[in-house]
Amino acid sequence: MAGHIQPAPEPQGSTPMSSISVTHLGNAGNRLFQYFFCAELARRSGVRSVHGLDIPEFGIQSASIAPAGRVIQTSPGHLYNVADLAYKLRNGIYDCVNFVGYAHRLEYYPDLNFLRSLMLALPGHSLEPPGERDLVINIRGAEVLGRAHSSYGPPPISFYEHLASKTGLTPVFVGQVGDDFYSRELRRRFDGCRFVESHGAASDFAFLQAAKNLVVAVSTFSWLAAWLSVRAEHIHLPVSGFLNPLQRADINLCPVSDERYSFYEFPVLHWEGTPRQQAELLTGSYAGRALSRTELAKRIP
Repeated sequence: MAGHIQPAPEPQGSTPMSSISVTHLGNAGNRLFQYFFCAELARRSGVRSVHGLDIPEFGIQSASIAPAGRVIQTSPGHLYNVADLAYKLRNGIYDCVNFVGYAHRLEYYPDLNFLRSLMLALPGHSLEPPGERDLVINIRGAEVLGRAHSSYGPPPISFYEHLASKTGLTPVFVGQVGDDFYSRELRRRFDGCRFVESHGAASDFAFLQAAKNLVVAVSTFSWLAAWLSVRAEHIHLPVSGFLNPLQRADINLCPVSDERYSFYEFPVLHWEGTPRQQAELLTGSYAGRALSRTELAKRIP
């Protein structure tokens, strides 16, 4: 059953009735993070399943239960003590954890292959897959081009021009490419390149994971597709918005020990989607400064 966590050998003192449930927040990318956090907590505590999963885009669902007994109710955010939560469940100090949060920190997820094993096989699609010499660029557009979230502003188009020139690869744009000011300028500046409009979350995810060379959007969905990929060899990450530890110290999604990644520094910017900020996406020349792993690591709290 989707959402079922295969248990580790049950530790001494664990409580068979212990349970973990999740109250989802946000879009598919955020809900996948919540699933992974609860799955990791289940693995550490000996709990056999996670209840309340609802990620239909990926066929991941499980029945909800009402938290009962001595319940730990988390608060929305990113900072949690996983070891402490697991200890309290494993030793019967509490009966249930009801997780409400986001948990965007790499230290919660030490086993990438375990997380990959939780993902169901993605459905096939009729799209021509990206080629060896394609630079697949994920676009997070739609509502974030406006005033949806102060940490989700998209990179300037000059960033993509710089990467195309630097790598010598052929840009392929995929995702939320619509009829908006950003998409129209992309099509004009990259005339002749391939644009793949969204075919749904699972299809977009599969297309990104088929890429050898990938540019991540400022998006949890995009970030997970790249990080979980077994094919990606070169991942270009804009250290921007919520991906920038100088802007969001509570988040850590900079895989500095992962050799697949190259990092590019962008200034702290609280995105409001103003006409001036939108114009700078199109006309600005800043393309992101190459950021060394050592320099970036020093910025992560």
